[in-house]
Amino acid sequence: MVSKKFTFVILSQETDKSYKFQFNLKTLLILLGLIFIIILGSIFSIYKSYDINHQFSSVIKEYDKMVEERNKVLQMTRDLNRINEMDIYVRNSLGISKNIYPDTLLENNVEQNIPVSYIKNIPSFSPVSGFISQKFNLKTEKKSKHHSGLDIVAPLKTPFHSTADGIILFSGWKYPFGNTIIIYHGGDYFSFYGHNFENLVFEKESVKRGQIIGLVGNSGETSGPHLHFEIWKNGEPIDPSIFISEYRLEN
Repeated sequence: MVSKKFTFVILSQETDKSYKFQFNLKTLLILLGLIFIIILGSIFSIYKSYDINHQFSSVIKEYDKMVEERNKVLQMTRDLNRINEMDIYVRNSLGISKNIYPDTLLENNVEQNIPVSYIKNIPSFSPVSGFISQKFNLKTEKKSKHHSGLDIVAPLKTPFHSTADGIILFSGWKYPFGNTIIIYHGGDYFSFYGHNFENLVFEKESVKRGQIIGLVGNSGETSGPHLHFEIWKNGEPIDPSIFISEYRLEN
């Protein structure tokens, strides 16, 4: 049997020369098979390269996410350690006997970390509008009464607000301030709200700047409805009017 042959002719338009190549059927099939294998191998190599790059990119993203979450937990741990230290200052200064357990906060509130923001976490939002009946005064002269905050007179049951983002450390009754709320804002900042008619938040609850947290009252030792408001930094009381211009105008 005579084997079939195929002739490929290449013509040159410039020289009018022609080039002929003859292949039998077996050789042609081998060449076509090699070309197919080369094309298929190239496609497979491109696919595997893309798959490897995609997996590598996913691993990098997961690693970055893990590092970010670890940093958040470390920051939360540092904040809670400061809470533990500041809790001692606050309770000793204000006479609050109830313990606050940072370990419990860590277990239940890891996702409620307080990233300190100079806009949201610095206590600069006015908790309530009203007349300042007693100013901040740490003087010790006999004629001057020690007062570590502001007394802001407002109608009974007027809603008052959190001065910044934070976590409720204390919400309950304590003499002589009656219904009392203490908030930790991060960065060693605390705020204190006393003589409340009603507390509308609970311990370990996260609150936002400007959120209503209670109603003005006259609970505890007081002569009338008002909010006793304090700001603490590094275990020391600070004049709230330094942060809140509305109260500074009252001075």
